[in-house]
Amino acid sequence: MKCPFLLFVGLALVSACATPVEAPPVCTVAPDPVAAPLDWLAGSWVLEDGNGTTEEHWRPWRGGAMFGFSQTYQGESTRFFEFLRLERQGGVLTFYALPRGRAATPFRCVLEQPGVLVFENDQNDHPQRIRYERRGRDLVGTISQLDGSRQTVFAYRPMGS
Repeated sequence: MKCPFLLFVGLALVSACATPVEAPPVCTVAPDPVAAPLDWLAGSWVLEDGNGTTEEHWRPWRGGAMFGFSQTYQGESTRFFEFLRLERQGGVLTFYALPRGRAATPFRCVLEQPGVLVFENDQNDHPQRIRYERRGRDLVGTISQLDGSRQTVFAYRPMGS
């Protein structure tokens, strides 16, 4: 009686160990209204340098998405603008950029940590990587190619500070 029981237990352990464990999806966002992990991005940000002023505004995560807008201007002339959207696509956080109001280009999230988001699209000409990082009260946005070349850093501070 003991041998069949031990054989059964042994087979159960072997089959349990042989069952592959599926890794959790990368860069998932909790369903509404619990989107606190992305609250650090929401707000109005500004960068002023020799190229003019760049403002980036992000609304809080609501209704399954987070919307943003960026504008670079000098005096009365808008030099660049872009509509921005974050949402889940197939369970993965996806960043959509619509430069100058053109068609959306998707970037899938490859890294999400507290205060850090990294998105990539190897099919896009430039940029191929978009990174946002909260550093204290400031927000740093970086665009580059996947190999790190053609890097541009946007060091924003909160508007009104």
